[in-house]
Amino acid sequence: SDNVVVKGFRPVPVFDLSQTEGEPLATLNKNEIQDTHSELLDKLLNLCRKIKIEVKFEKLSGMDGVSRIGGISISSDKNPTEQAIIMLHEIAHEKIHDSREKRKQLTQEQCEMEAESVAWVVGNELGLPETNSDKYLALYHKSYDLQESLAMIHQASQQILKALDPTKQDAPSDQIQPAKTQAWA
Repeated sequence: SDNVVVKGFRPVPVFDLSQTEGEPLATLNKNEIQDTHSELLDKLLNLCRKIKIEVKFEKLSGMDGVSRIGGISISSDKNPTEQAIIMLHEIAHEKIHDSREKRKQLTQEQCEMEAESVAWVVGNELGLPETNSDKYLALYHKSYDLQESLAMIHQASQQILKALDPTKQDAPSDQIQPAKTQAWA
């Protein structure tokens, strides 16, 4: 028999923060990222053109970037280095979560951890300033074991780095087995 999913709404109590007592809620203090690598943005835009990903810069409400399978939107409110860092994350989504089926199979936690891990590896290799990846990943690390994705993260990172610099050799992978993903042409 087919499973039927019934979705609905019900009233629930909602409290405004001013109606509560106790210690203040923790805030996520993100480091300000200086515009020190603006030239990377042009390289990433060229890469996106090459692999047929449309890029838009626009005001985004409550987020810095979004991947829509074949298209990326980046916040126009950020400096070029921040936009490049965000674009690395969104390119990772495009590369490793490249179909609706893949995106439905994975939890949001897994998708975000994989994409941010790829962005961190690539950004670190390119000498980008601190990217706040550790803080971003802390928001999503609840139950997913990132070890399950290491091979795919390694492969996607190497493909992006090689696409940005074709003379770059793959970093040694030791015992990491390549993930079965499509290679860029």
